[in-house]
This record gives sequence, structure tokens and C-alpha cells, in this order.
Amino acid sequence: RGRMPGLEMANDGFARLFRGSMSSILMKFIDISIQTVEIIKFSDFIKTIPVPSSINLFKMEPLKGLSLLVLEAPLVFAFIEFFFGGSTAKYVKSEGRAFTAIEQRVVQKIVKLALKDLETAWHGIASIQPEYVSSEINPQFVTIVTPAEIVISIEVLIEIEDFTGKMFFCFPYSMLEPFKEKLYSGIHG
Repeated sequence: RGRMPGLEMANDGFARLFRGSMSSILMKFIDISIQTVEIIKFSDFIKTIPVPSSINLFKMEPLKGLSLLVLEAPLVFAFIEFFFGGSTAKYVKSEGRAFTAIEQRVVQKIVKLALKDLETAWHGIASIQPEYVSSEINPQFVTIVTPAEIVISIEVLIEIEDFTGKMFFCFPYSMLEPFKEKLYSGIHG
């Protein structure tokens, strides 16, 4: 399985682009870094997602199937706080509560920005058009592949001033199969 230089280059590009997008929308300096890239079973990935989380399903035309973009609840609340002009992100108890309509709208705006940056970052691997499909709060209700299928999980660390939160991408391995060579070999100019 080994390293995937092509995917690493796309991830680094995404982190750079998304840092710029989020810094300009929140008017704060944000640091975004890729923490881990793992190839794991879908069931193992779902177990790592805290409840509640903002789990956003999206498709990547022309590829078949769905992928996930997951924002942890504390990160969502920090984005909301900063989005509406707050100076610090205090910890909000998220257990047992759904996101409000306003919070969901802000999340959708952030997800669409992330997908736009993902499209640009992936340009060297494949010409994709990511498109938001739907969102969910509970990981139990999300099935993009069977539990035993292999997925590529990408953990993204987001730091805004003294707040740190996590965002995850989850791509079914079968979806990226056509671009396996580019993922493993890197992008050639």
C-alpha cells in the first residue's frame, strides 16, 4: 500500500487553498495541516467519528459513488463563533443537540468552499467536479460503502488562534481506483 505522493501533493495543495479561503471568510489567520492519511475499513473510519458531527456527503463527477467531509461539532461551533464576529471560540457542549438552521447554512457555505478548493487541488490527478449532496449528524446513518470496504481517510487539523479542531475526508478506495497510478506516482508536469 505504501505512500501516495500524488495524493500527498493534492492534500498539501488543498490545505494551502483552504487556509486562504477560510482566512478570508473569517478574517482570522488559520493554520490547516494534513495530519494522517490512512487506508482503513469503512467500519473503522465510522467508529472514529464523534457524535454529533457534521457529516457531509458529496459526489465527485465523473467518479462513481459518494465521499464524506466530516467536521467535528466543536469545530462547527468555532466556525460559527468566528463567522459572526466572535473573538474567541469557547467550548460548547454539543452532546444531545442538533445543529440549528443557521449553523447548517454556515456549514454548507464552508463545505462548498472546501469542495471548490478540493477540485482545484485535485486538478493534477483528475478533473473532478465535487458537488454537495446531503448532510447527517449521526455516523450510524451514513453508508457510502459496505462496512468491510476499504476507504482512504484524511485527517485535517484546523487551528484558529487558540482553538484546534479536526475535519476528515473519506474517499472509497474503489472510487479512486482509476487514478491509482497518479496517486502512487505523484503528479508529473
